[in-house]
Amino acid sequence: MTNKDLSDKAQENLRRNADLRTKRKMMMPDNLLVLRDGEEAIRIFNPEQIDQQEIDYDGNGEKVQKFDYIVTDPNTGKIQIFRASPKTSRDFDSLLTEGHRLLKIIRKGSGLKTRYHITPVSES
Repeated sequence: MTNKDLSDKAQENLRRNADLRTKRKMMMPDNLLVLRDGEEAIRIFNPEQIDQQEIDYDGNGEKVQKFDYIVTDPNTGKIQIFRASPKTSRDFDSLLTEGHRLLKIIRKGSGLKTRYHITPVSES
């Protein structure tokens, strides 16, 4: 089946899917720190480098608020972005306000049930 054998509706659906994939890739920077269920990471957080984002992940006009934290891997010096929901951001901000910069992040769950457990790490 060639592209010309597809209905106008089918061709529009395929174009929309391609556009959404392109938009999602642009919204997901290459240096984004992504953890899977059960994974953990220890990063240095800089409270002077936090950006607020409003992202339309599905391309339907519904934007969600996210907070991008610039983080550094203490072992490699690699700089990444950790993208947090408002709830997770509140947890980070609470620890950053207390003066903690080295934080351990553990991801639990996936999809809408994803939660992040954040704890300070003592700097030695």
